[in-house]
Amino acid sequence: MQRNELLTKSRTVAHASCTSKKRTLESVARILADDLSLPETTIFKGLFEREKLGSTGVGHGVAIPHCRIEGLESISGALLTLEAAVDFEAPDQIPVDIIFALVVPEDCSEGHLEALQTIATELSRDDFREALRSKGTYTDLYDSFVN
Repeated sequence: MQRNELLTKSRTVAHASCTSKKRTLESVARILADDLSLPETTIFKGLFEREKLGSTGVGHGVAIPHCRIEGLESISGALLTLEAAVDFEAPDQIPVDIIFALVVPEDCSEGHLEALQTIATELSRDDFREALRSKGTYTDLYDSFVN
């Protein structure tokens, strides 16, 4: 799965102001809901319930919250960098300042894993993370992610 298949400029936010994991998930839900014409509460509930199963903080200041959404037609993502890092209970205890949230259709198993692997692989690279952190606008952030 290609990165440009997962993200749009309208689901990209540079330097979001979020003060906690919960507020970050609320922001992500709002961004996705606005663009996908889905109820914000449905997306937030899915992300929040998944987070209860275990932190989606993967380390190096990155979190990849994800969930399945009934009625969703295709895999979609949202990318945020944060003004100030928040605690996501990551295994390395480093607060998170890069969020890539992923929502997938309820019955999409293989695509879900492929999308998670694509995102995790890219965000595991030091140079890629630093490039994202250095972007000041959503357009630059989006271009850096998809190119």
